[in-house]
Amino acid sequence: MAQTLQEVETGPQYTPLRYGLLSAARSVPDANGHWQNGTLIRVDPCEPAAVVTGAGCTTAVHTKVPTGTIGWSAAQPFQVYGAVQCSPVGWGDDVAELERLATQHLTNGEGRAVEHAFWTGQAQDGGVIYPHLAADDEVLLDDMTPVAELQSAAVVVSGGPVGVMEGIQLLEGALAQCYGGEGFIHIPATAVARLSNVGVVREQGGQLRTLLGNTVVVYSSGDREGPDGSNPPAGQSWIYATGSVWYRRSPVKALGRRPGDFLARDKNTMFYVVERTYVVDWDCCHLAVLVEIPGAAT
Repeated sequence: MAQTLQEVETGPQYTPLRYGLLSAARSVPDANGHWQNGTLIRVDPCEPAAVVTGAGCTTAVHTKVPTGTIGWSAAQPFQVYGAVQCSPVGWGDDVAELERLATQHLTNGEGRAVEHAFWTGQAQDGGVIYPHLAADDEVLLDDMTPVAELQSAAVVVSGGPVGVMEGIQLLEGALAQCYGGEGFIHIPATAVARLSNVGVVREQGGQLRTLLGNTVVVYSSGDREGPDGSNPPAGQSWIYATGSVWYRRSPVKALGRRPGDFLARDKNTMFYVVERTYVVDWDCCHLAVLVEIPGAAT
């Protein structure tokens, strides 16, 4: 006996996982849309200040030399899109509904997409997104004045796999020397339970933090790649530490069917696309360590 099913408006509600990159990084509002061509930022010095002697009266002459370096950091834009396709019969002629569904796809999935792009630098069209974490070569924009760093090379703080708790210790020690401020530690989701169980991280102000105050960013994208771009053996993962991370994000832009209509003629389906433009960058340091995480993906 055939049954008639009733379509309803409300279904399960999607809630993003906590502690991801977009919840931890600083969102920079910018009404001037020129940043969508990429950003160039003057980076404040991260080196420690210097100390000289000078107690009481002395005949010694001290030469104070500059210790801080003012550099330039650049970041490239990338687009994250959501899409929906369906038969021209029914929803296919309801442009408003197509836009709503595509926007929902973007909203539900953009966090993982941005995390994957920021960790690996990989784009779906085969391009490379700068800057990203899994990098072992510096890339400079040397065809402009001033010369700007587009991509830093990760400094590996340990030569072999270590326990995840020891890995955090190594990163925090190196980050304290390099940055001296509250930085970011980037880990896959598989490491959270172990770090919480041994008391390395705790929730504070809606974020995961170490006892030193560094923000722990949890990646749901499943990435484990090292600075050379390759995946480690099963049960291991690379984790990273950087200075503070920020991002700029555009409003959702409805594009419809590229290059201009809504019909995918090769499949006779309606295809609708919405997207956002992102730029993500970080301050100063870029550190990496290979750790053992039992259960990490192959």
